[in-house]
Amino acid sequence: MGLKLVIGSFCLLYACHKFVGFWRAIQSIKNHPGHRLIFSLDNIIGSLLPKIKYLSLGRNSAFLGKHDPFVLFGSDIYSVVSISNNIQTTFVLADAAAIKEVAYSRARFPKPVHHYKALTFYGRNIVASEGDEWKTYRKISAPAFSNRNNKLVWDETLQIMEGLFAEVWENKDVISVDHFLETTMLLGSGRFGKKISWTEDGVTMAPGHQMSFKEALHVVTTNFIIKIVVPKLSSGEQKPEFSNITSPKQTIQTYENMPQLTYCLAVFYEALRLFPPATTIPKISAEDTTLTTVDINGGRVNVPVPKGCHVSLSAVGLHYNPRYWEDPHAFKPERFLGVWPRDAFLPFSSGARACLGKKFAETEGIAILTMLISRYKITIKEEASFAGETFEERKERVLSTRRGMTITPVRMPLTFTRRT
Repeated sequence: MGLKLVIGSFCLLYACHKFVGFWRAIQSIKNHPGHRLIFSLDNIIGSLLPKIKYLSLGRNSAFLGKHDPFVLFGSDIYSVVSISNNIQTTFVLADAAAIKEVAYSRARFPKPVHHYKALTFYGRNIVASEGDEWKTYRKISAPAFSNRNNKLVWDETLQIMEGLFAEVWENKDVISVDHFLETTMLLGSGRFGKKISWTEDGVTMAPGHQMSFKEALHVVTTNFIIKIVVPKLSSGEQKPEFSNITSPKQTIQTYENMPQLTYCLAVFYEALRLFPPATTIPKISAEDTTLTTVDINGGRVNVPVPKGCHVSLSAVGLHYNPRYWEDPHAFKPERFLGVWPRDAFLPFSSGARACLGKKFAETEGIAILTMLISRYKITIKEEASFAGETFEERKERVLSTRRGMTITPVRMPLTFTRRT
């Protein structure tokens, strides 16, 4: 009886301690609207549970919710206060001005490198570092992303795509794949200084190794890379800007011609707007400060951010925010052809910690897209098991994603038909 009383008293005291801490956290942010949860956004248990009110937001909640939570709570900054992880307070941002302020204020809002501990499995690196260590890694890494290397990426990507067409697809008129993500291949030449083919390296193992170079790259990078294939291109509609690359007889584009491929870049950007690889970008507040946003009526809202609070830059919330993007759920590459809100576009992060490989990724993406569209029309693979589905059902199935280090298509069944 005495032991039960001790245990019961301990549990009661613990619950009271948690409740008081929870209440104080809410008061410290003046009860700014948002979620009140048991499990935090980055808690292991919370990441495994489905969405349950007051318990957890569920896995991939940022992408699935898009801008809806901001509408629900009445402004482009909402709070998440959770009991787990020693009472954690997080502010989620979809306000372009507030995000820019946070991204460019490294001293006030440093990167919480403990969130990237998994990446140190491969050794210390630029992503999982901050301060002087980050400066050292950046100094080492920056020269690799030179214009000369970007040209190499372009040229090697074209060669690899030619290898895909000739060696894997064997220049067939129609090719169907169950999941296009499995067809993609890392560009060993640009990233690792090694030329690789679709045939020899896929089956040949070097002495003393247990897998080929390509197999090793696949294992190492699983869930780290997202390749976006835009289903709008399967409608058969051809934009005027694509007319100069959709002829099989067209001269292969060069890296010097890349700036002329404006519509290709617009398609690439629109895909990244709708499907940003990193749905959120974490920061932490190093001091007591205040952020400013607007409510649904356009009124000014001051948000108190105490020291130690987590700040999450929501790329998805920003990209689907109707304040910056007209008809944000629609696929409209044309929005990137004129003047567009650059501060409301965050696929490569922003500020000093913006992705060093932005131009590298653009070069690779445009080269792949150009080669594919110039040779093939892309449609969704017809499958008997989905014969009766509506357009909206098909769209939901094909565009469904899962979240790892980045968001990734669950399954992308496509058919490629050679252009005549």
